Amino acid sequence: MKKQKKRQQKTLTLNIILRWVVIVIGAGMALFALQSVALWLPWRWTYEFAANGSAWPFVQLGLTVGVGLAGGALWWLGSRRLGIVYIALSALCLIPVTQTMISLDTFARSQGIPLSVTQQFDVSRNQYAADEAAVRYGRVAQTDLVLSSYLTSEMTAKNPVIVYVHGGGWSGGSRTENSDFFRWLNSRGYHVLSIDYRIAKDNYASWQDAPRDVVCALAWLNSAAAERYGIDRSAVTLMGDSAGGQLALRAAYGVANGDLTSSCGGQPLVPASVVGIVPAIDFVELYDDSRLGPTSRENVVRYLGGSPATASEAYSESSIVTHVKAGLPRTLIINAERDTLVSPRSGEALAAKLREAGVDAEQYTLPYTVHSYWINPGGYQNQIGRQIIKQFLAH
Repeated sequence: MKKQKKRQQKTLTLNIILRWVVIVIGAGMALFALQSVALWLPWRWTYEFAANGSAWPFVQLGLTVGVGLAGGALWWLGSRRLGIVYIALSALCLIPVTQTMISLDTFARSQGIPLSVTQQFDVSRNQYAADEAAVRYGRVAQTDLVLSSYLTSEMTAKNPVIVYVHGGGWSGGSRTENSDFFRWLNSRGYHVLSIDYRIAKDNYASWQDAPRDVVCALAWLNSAAAERYGIDRSAVTLMGDSAGGQLALRAAYGVANGDLTSSCGGQPLVPASVVGIVPAIDFVELYDDSRLGPTSRENVVRYLGGSPATASEAYSESSIVTHVKAGLPRTLIINAERDTLVSPRSGEALAAKLREAGVDAEQYTLPYTVHSYWINPGGYQNQIGRQIIKQFLAH
């Protein structure tokens, strides 16, 4: 009898330990799996909580299935109520995860873009590359303006080049961000020059200076630098993400219109095309849109030095829609449907206005996609975005 009781007590203890192990592991997986549900909530600012689920849907799917298996294990171990809760959570998360993958696959098919499942699990992103090729392209107000060069293996006199402007809310970020993307562009025959610019601070609104710094890079490139890097002056593209997308568009249109000069002198070349990846476009909308998170307004106020009422000139001059005219460079705009910092409607509106003016403009809104969708270099959203850029540059 004593041996039997000890055996029963040992079995009960083991059962309790197993339950708690399953409960803890299941709760951890549920915590991450539930991020995907944020895509269904009515408040746009909540979508940022779904960033990982949106960029790694197959990982989310695995976690979701894991929660369901944990529920089944709890049921088998006797915790049936808790098992039902876990199984219900798994079913709840399974719907948005599956819908995300199906929507992205459908969108890719509509654009003739093949998707790779195996690339989804690419976690080798080197966000900040070793800065071995830094070059000063200008100096203004006792500040060095520096760029990092990412060059193709073959140097010719006709290399197309991309001048890249990093994001960071106009007050942060780094030119060495997205080095995996730059190397991907290199492999397709493009030099990439990723530039610095003067960033905003609490006591310094940089809206007048930052775009002119981008133009300074174009003037530097138009000088002997073009020969130095073997660059085709007629095949220069300005490109940027987020705040950098706004600066790229503002500089490209300003040079084409003749209303924006270089901060360091010289004659800037006019880019043949410009690409804005989730760019800020209409600053009044960014300030007023209550569906966006508070970070969006904070960034805008810091960059422009006030509200639309107190800094109306800055809002007007910095908004891309103000500068739409005939004769602008070819334009590509990529928006994220679940963006928490920039409304995709502004990209759609800009593209429509550009087409009305006779400008060659393309605009795409990636479904179930958040602002920094490139955090997973092999993610479906990034695969689609890169192929759209590749097709645009090839024409």
